[in-house]
Amino acid sequence: MIKSKNQGELVQKIEKQLAPVSVQGPPVVLVLTRNGHLSKTTMGYGVNVAQRLNHRLLVAYVDTMPFLWDGGRRNHLFSAAINESVLALKKEAQVKGVIVNHVIETGKIGKVVHRLCRIIKNISFIVVDRGIKKDELLSAAPVPVFYGAGSAK
Repeated sequence: MIKSKNQGELVQKIEKQLAPVSVQGPPVVLVLTRNGHLSKTTMGYGVNVAQRLNHRLLVAYVDTMPFLWDGGRRNHLFSAAINESVLALKKEAQVKGVIVNHVIETGKIGKVVHRLCRIIKNISFIVVDRGIKKDELLSAAPVPVFYGAGSAK
């Protein structure tokens, strides 16, 4: 459990990282994945919907096993996969004129969604990538949730 002082510092760090996304500008489509690589289907869907609705895209890469000890190998691979995924996403989004931000989170899916929706007030809906189950998310999400092709239901 994180002590309240550390939790406050964590919230401030996240808020600072998300400052460009938080309230200014167009509404946000939150794309949620627990994988280092965002699936092409979910990536394409998120970018297309954001373009059509004139929304921004925020991709949250959630590490659900941050304390799994393997000498840092898993964290290194997760970070490398995120970097590749973000490059591909930004390339696709730039062609369509969509603003993209990303954040790397750790913890349980429901708590991450609850925290992000509290910090970013203008999230219109959430698009979920494969591997995330409904029961992990639906009770915590204050906005509509859409599961794409290949997502766990």
